[in-house]
Amino acid sequence: MSTPTDFEEEYNHLEIAYIPKDWDGDYISIGDPEGCGTRGVYFEIYRGRILFNKEKDSFCFDEGWFDPKSDLWKEIAAKASKHIDTEGAKLDPKKLAMAWAFFNEEDHLFKGASFVAGPDDGGEFNNSDHRFNGYFYMSFFYQYEGECLEERMIVFK
Repeated sequence: MSTPTDFEEEYNHLEIAYIPKDWDGDYISIGDPEGCGTRGVYFEIYRGRILFNKEKDSFCFDEGWFDPKSDLWKEIAAKASKHIDTEGAKLDPKKLAMAWAFFNEEDHLFKGASFVAGPDDGGEFNNSDHRFNGYFYMSFFYQYEGECLEERMIVFK
């Protein structure tokens, strides 16, 4: 089976994580769950194939990427929820779909979400006042020839 990294190192990277309610750190960084106290999973997406946490657990979807009612987002939410301790918070598949649309410039950021980091922020955001504790964060970037492009992060409940 081919993985996204087999295809010219070109794919979309999506990370979904939860910031614990009692986290006392100042910064949240993409891909550093131990260092920033978050609990997360990630998906690499290439031409409809979705690779979950670089494992052999992959699945395919050709449509539904911008449809909040799509089974695609139900599947992604289920996989993420199974691997993240969310302290009882529920991951809403509709919010994941709306975030995807935002990251791909197909829609505005949905109500209740906050944009916290962009391409110039080095994959991290300030949480020194702990206002995002108990929130999910979702990050997105486009991987092309070893470079992370268009990296963005949002938080939401």
